[in-house]
Amino acid sequence: MMASLEASSEKSEADEEARYEAVKAEAKADPRIRELKEKSDSAESDEAARAASIAYYHALYQRIRDTDQSLTERANLAEEAVVRRFTR
Repeated sequence: MMASLEASSEKSEADEEARYEAVKAEAKADPRIRELKEKSDSAESDEAARAASIAYYHALYQRIRDTDQSLTERANLAEEAVVRRFTR
């Protein structure tokens, strides 16, 4: 019984991972998200790059949450980790 529960849990984690990656790829293709990424990549100062990167990641993860609400917790955790890197 435990083995089948573990296998089921692993399958659902794999399903969530696949869904997350698909939704993330879709979000990255959004013209608004791409524009924010370009601003981040072309910023002329560290401060501007940091601000633009944070705006990009906020928009990216919000788009993921808006697209698939079942991924909200995962998107929140990922966003917190990424933004933390820029605010140290």
